[in-house]
Amino acid sequence: MEKNQYNAEDYKEGYWEYSHENGELNARGNYVDGLDEGYWEFYFYTGKICSRGYYKNGREVGYWEFFNNKGKLVRKDYLLY
Repeated sequence: MEKNQYNAEDYKEGYWEYSHENGELNARGNYVDGLDEGYWEFYFYTGKICSRGYYKNGREVGYWEFFNNKGKLVRKDYLLY
């Protein structure tokens, strides 16, 4: 799977990954015409999951889960578009 691509209009498109300065994964998810779309995950500097949930047209929607820096689930939210 290719990642970190731009479309013809120079917007972010498809699957993207971002890394912290230490090389650990920071975030991963998809873009459509430069807007966050679909499932995304975010990570602490240590590589542990920080949060995960869905985007629609660049906005957080639906159920999101938030974790402490040890990876323990600490909160669930339902976000309206």
